[in-house]
Amino acid sequence: MQQLPWARGFGRAAGDPITGRTNSQYIVFTLDMWQRGFRKNSPEAMAVIAKKLDIQEIAAVAAYYQQVQSPLQVAKPQGKN
Repeated sequence: MQQLPWARGFGRAAGDPITGRTNSQYIVFTLDMWQRGFRKNSPEAMAVIAKKLDIQEIAAVAAYYQQVQSPLQVAKPQGKN
């Protein structure tokens, strides 16, 4: 089954965030800011989602997106090895 690009940490369209390889501390901080109402740029989506997460879930999300690699990073160069 093919995984959707946004599930791998890469935005679906222009303007969507690219979260792959993002520092986990930044993700934790940002989700906390949405939970506490300090971030206002995505009240209909990220604020709602962030408020449903507990600290263990936030840590898991942050750890996952920190280790996600771009398809360009994992592609092998063509030619001699």
